[in-house]
Amino acid sequence: MRTSTLAGIALAVILSGCDEQLSEKDVTDLPAGDALGDAFAGDYTMELTTLSCEGVCAPVKISELMVLHVCDVGARQSGTARVSQTDGRLQLDIDGALQASRLIGGVDKDGSFDVGGVATAASQARTFRSRVAGSLDATGGTGVMHTSSLGRRSDLRELQCEARHELSLWR
Repeated sequence: MRTSTLAGIALAVILSGCDEQLSEKDVTDLPAGDALGDAFAGDYTMELTTLSCEGVCAPVKISELMVLHVCDVGARQSGTARVSQTDGRLQLDIDGALQASRLIGGVDKDGSFDVGGVATAASQARTFRSRVAGSLDATGGTGVMHTSSLGRRSDLRELQCEARHELSLWR
């Protein structure tokens, strides 16, 4: 059942272009799956590629020396992702992610997973909600991440951005 649900979420994200903003409920308290053990736990090499951006995704100037780029199509973030698993409960920690970096949810015995989380940036002036649906196996995994960000620029103009990313993981 979870596999068809995950496929539906991923397809909906791809077809809709991320035009719906993720709510707090969409990314928290996601159910555990039916996996047993910790076969998917470990450190992974990670790459996150931005596929699409919609809305007001302009960079936010934090200071004279720092600009926060919320969404640039084609941009790649690479680094390490740490996966923790206790049976059907899965946690994905992405080092240095601009989006929500701690994502919690569930994993099924076939490796399909659905995780989400919330993060803030720029002294809490910007909120990121992220959800990833994908699959893991013995060599790594892939997924589609939908991220909603909401905040205000220094001129108090509201920024709302919907982004879609491709997540690739290798052991």
